Amino acid sequence: MALKVLTGVSSPTRKTSDGVLINAQAMRDGSLFTAGWIERLTLEGRVFAANLGTLTSPATFAASMSADEADFLVDIPDAIIGIPISIEYTLQTGTTGVSEVCAVASSTLAVGTAGTSLTAYNLRLDSPNASQATVWGALDSAGNTTPYTGNRFEFFRDGYASDASVTGTPSPTYRWSAKTNSTFPVIVDGGSITIFHGAAAATGFITVTWAELPKSYIK
Repeated sequence: MALKVLTGVSSPTRKTSDGVLINAQAMRDGSLFTAGWIERLTLEGRVFAANLGTLTSPATFAASMSADEADFLVDIPDAIIGIPISIEYTLQTGTTGVSEVCAVASSTLAVGTAGTSLTAYNLRLDSPNASQATVWGALDSAGNTTPYTGNRFEFFRDGYASDASVTGTPSPTYRWSAKTNSTFPVIVDGGSITIFHGAAAATGFITVTWAELPKSYIK
């Protein structure tokens, strides 16, 4: 049976309920229009964000890059799938040491105990789903469990070795995106996304977005 699609997009038919058959939209040559998977998850209300530092109040990051002193962590609980979507790390000031950042995905919970508890917000602002993750920022020395155990890897690293004290203009912003990177970790049945920065006594802002799905999506 041949697939038939409706060409033209000036007045598409729109439905207001789920489970209803609808024509696929296409150009006149039959090329389909499709939405990206991140857009779909966002519209479903399954993408969340948290901020460390807001408006004119930057956070103070850890004094050194240490596995038990994270600058930002997201713990994904059992029965949930967690997928990092984006990281934006903006430095405002720094002192000594190489300015660098790395992000780690791990099957081990990072378990924050000493730092700033953060709120996860749904990118769909009517919030049809609540985040099941636990989010911490600016953790103290020995403020979290090291994520460098179990199944883990660093999926993002960037740096500014030529300007450790962040005297340049503009100050560096380190970014990672699942969409532009094309590959991403998938945390299943418990694990963590943990971010570290290397320059001593730096200040700045971190925004992280991630998706949360029931594990039945892939298992």
